[in-house]
Amino acid sequence: GGPQLSIHSRNPSRKAAMALAKEPLAQAEGLSSPKSESAVSKPMALSIALYSLASSSMLLVNKALVQHVASHGLVVAVQLLFTSITVYLATSWRCFGLEPVVWSWNVVKLYLIYTGLFVSGVYANMRALAGTNVETVIVFRSCTPLAVAGLDYYFMGRELPTYRSATALMLLVIGSFAYVETDQEFHMSGLSAYFWVMLYFVCIVAQMTLGKVILHDKSVSISAAVLYNNALAFFPMLCFSLALGEDPRSIKTDNQTGMILLFVSCLTGTLIGYCGWWCRSLMSATAYTVVGVSNKFITIAVNRLLWPSSTGLGGLLAVVFCVFASSMYRQAPLRNK
Repeated sequence: GGPQLSIHSRNPSRKAAMALAKEPLAQAEGLSSPKSESAVSKPMALSIALYSLASSSMLLVNKALVQHVASHGLVVAVQLLFTSITVYLATSWRCFGLEPVVWSWNVVKLYLIYTGLFVSGVYANMRALAGTNVETVIVFRSCTPLAVAGLDYYFMGRELPTYRSATALMLLVIGSFAYVETDQEFHMSGLSAYFWVMLYFVCIVAQMTLGKVILHDKSVSISAAVLYNNALAFFPMLCFSLALGEDPRSIKTDNQTGMILLFVSCLTGTLIGYCGWWCRSLMSATAYTVVGVSNKFITIAVNRLLWPSSTGLGGLLAVVFCVFASSMYRQAPLRNK
């Protein structure tokens, strides 16, 4: 395999503070018992809380940002570049005891595939937010555990979902169909209204599964995972944006509101990078996908305050039903070898 890209703390007094950074990502899939697999440890609970806060905030910030900056791909490229520079400087200067990241071609090859899915998913998400409401994106995201659960069984050696979890996943389907019936955009434009959000769905499913496969095969630090992901995604996203005719001049520095939102989105994106990979390292691909869905309770509440006309009451109830169903899911343990 590749080199051991771990993060170390040289000062023993920092041991508690650096517990997160010292946890090797690949060990998360280890050979733990079914009981420990279903238990929620303190690190797992903390990672879920931070990831949920950042993920929910990012969706709302991006929704506001696309109203001020028309070049969606360029916005994502700026966010990726900001995170890459931040992580690179933090590790190079050994901030908080972090060790510099050593690049390995063996690891890069795996991340190139993941990066392709990541770039496509992020861009599709931005286009979906620009063309439809937040609730539509949330409902389609709520359906991703259905597909990931099957891939978890075939590729990651997990058990099939229990009756409770299977019921939760089926309720997601029911809630999604209920939402479609309330969405005026679907009845006006048909299936074409959901092109970008369906592409986002496919990318998320493949990305969640492949991300866990990479963590299972390679042992890298959280900083290395974040840097690989964002740095390798920057140039493809930039080229993708320019190829679609987006104008860099659309990001105007004299647009104070747009610049503030862009900066906030960059900070939030960096937080998602760290908390997301940490959270992913501690649970199965399906459980991690469900976490990404259930945290949308905050998004729905805040979105209704900011854009009260974005969807009707029936659609809102369907969204809440979908997210509640996803929260019923419980992580399947590893199958006995």
